Amino acid sequence: MKKTMIGIAAAMFVAGSIFSSCSSPEQKEEHAEKKVEDAKADVKDAKQDLAEAQQGSNISEYQKFKNDANEEINNNDRKIAELRVELKNEKADARVKDEKKIDELQRRNHELKDRLEAYHDDGKSNWQQFKTEFKHDLDELGQSFKDFTVRNTK
Repeated sequence: MKKTMIGIAAAMFVAGSIFSSCSSPEQKEEHAEKKVEDAKADVKDAKQDLAEAQQGSNISEYQKFKNDANEEINNNDRKIAELRVELKNEKADARVKDEKKIDELQRRNHELKDRLEAYHDDGKSNWQQFKTEFKHDLDELGQSFKDFTVRNTK
């Protein structure tokens, strides 16, 4: 009798577990819809976090680039001042010609400074394009300074 009672109790426990774990198709559908909504919300949050992180890295990248460019522009200003001092020791005809070149270098340097100050980050592709063009122009100006200091004396 004890064995029968234990067997019946075990069978009822198993049957109760099976019935309680079963749910209707409507409940399964509601549960699945809730999981989908939760997943969509998680994806939306992740995208927002990613966008914020990218924007933060762009700002820091832009700030670093701006600091480096400003330093190079300031170095160019110092070179211009040095060239003007050296210019005083030259002959009059060479001085006029070199003053025009120095004025042009100074104008280009100030244009670069103005472009850098006027830039506002409008997106990743615009930033990359601006950065490439600005760096090219800055390197070109640096090369002009090197070319200016090379003198062909014959």
